[in-house]
Amino acid sequence: PMPYERYTERSWTDRWPTPGYRLSWPGAVLFGLLAGVVALAAPAGAARLSEAAAAQSAFAFLVGLVWLIGTPILAVLSAVTIVGLPLALIVILLWPLGMVLGLVISIMVMGELFAGRIGTTYDRTARVIGGIVVATLILWIGISLPVLGGFIWLAAVIFGVGTLVLAVRFD
Repeated sequence: PMPYERYTERSWTDRWPTPGYRLSWPGAVLFGLLAGVVALAAPAGAARLSEAAAAQSAFAFLVGLVWLIGTPILAVLSAVTIVGLPLALIVILLWPLGMVLGLVISIMVMGELFAGRIGTTYDRTARVIGGIVVATLILWIGISLPVLGGFIWLAAVIFGVGTLVLAVRFD
């Protein structure tokens, strides 16, 4: 009997799974559709998000990073008391929602950036759809990279949440 098991591709990926850092193509399509629907249904909001991201992109990243680290800390601190338990539950439930919204907003902001580069040949709807398709493809490819994918996913989520906070604050 061998004291160790040989590493195969399957056992290596089963050993250290990376949940949330892989984006399947149906997931990319879903996030792209969500971003497209929101960008087309609320063009003023999408423009406000793009303006906030362009005006203070580094600050948006910092605000998103504070959200990423601070939300679980706030939940733990508020769960210390009986009165704070409902608040802790709400805060923890909002954290994954922020992850989804952060990725959708990153796609929207990148899509608006690409839509502005397309030019005025096409109408706004076609430019926004084209920009969001390109942004979704770029993020999907980036998140699918073996080592960097998790960092790209994390950066997109952090940037999207920070942009949302700045856009709401500037409103």
